[in-house]
Amino acid sequence: MAGLLVDWRSCRQPLARTDEASLRLKMTLSFLDVVANLLNSKPGGAKGADIDFLAQYTIEVLRSNLTNTVNLLKSLTANSSDHTLVNVYYGCLGNLNVGDGALGEIDPMQ
Repeated sequence: MAGLLVDWRSCRQPLARTDEASLRLKMTLSFLDVVANLLNSKPGGAKGADIDFLAQYTIEVLRSNLTNTVNLLKSLTANSSDHTLVNVYYGCLGNLNVGDGALGEIDPMQ
């Protein structure tokens, strides 16, 4: 019975570390929800599909979403008279567009 005694003081974490761990858990669960929703958006659902097909489907959805976002940013850039916003849009385009952006990273995956 003596082996079951625990000094709980050694198990407590400072509040900040607990909050950080809680936030990380919430973010992970949120990410898993997004992934589950994405894979289940496949016609017929993800059940029974092989991993290669699901990976390809995920890449295609990602490419489509990024392309739509890039097109929106290009349109916003062309139609905005606010130079501050235009600079923000260009920054986003640099991160998302083909070349060094996210779209450029997707091509080698296929």
